[in-house]
Amino acid sequence: MEPFSIDFKGRLGYSIPALAYGTQLCEMDPKCCIPGIDYLHFYNELECPKVLMNVTNFGHCAILNDLGWSSCRAINFCQTNPAVDRDFYREFVAGVMSALFGTYLQGNDQMLVYLTKPDLIPVLLGAFEVDVNCH
Repeated sequence: MEPFSIDFKGRLGYSIPALAYGTQLCEMDPKCCIPGIDYLHFYNELECPKVLMNVTNFGHCAILNDLGWSSCRAINFCQTNPAVDRDFYREFVAGVMSALFGTYLQGNDQMLVYLTKPDLIPVLLGAFEVDVNCH
């Protein structure tokens, strides 16, 4: 889900590996994120290392099981897209998180390419920025 804070108004002053992750549908009505205090805000205020990804065609509810997704759709909580493969999406999110944790918690630098090389990312990205050279 989108990071959210109305109190996060400046740089942290320290570095922590971060993935600022958003979805295209989160900013469409009904909105699941609030422009100005969403994943873009966090990315802009975080220090290196950091990666920004905005995945097209998906929304927040796509990661949920069938009951959760259907509930989102029924109550119009977040924008949903019935045309996407939600199993594929869940596997993608798991892979991105594995790459982040494997790189920064386990020290496996070979996994970094799955966060930083667009040709190895199997979804369409609307926004993509990488700042991992922290020297």
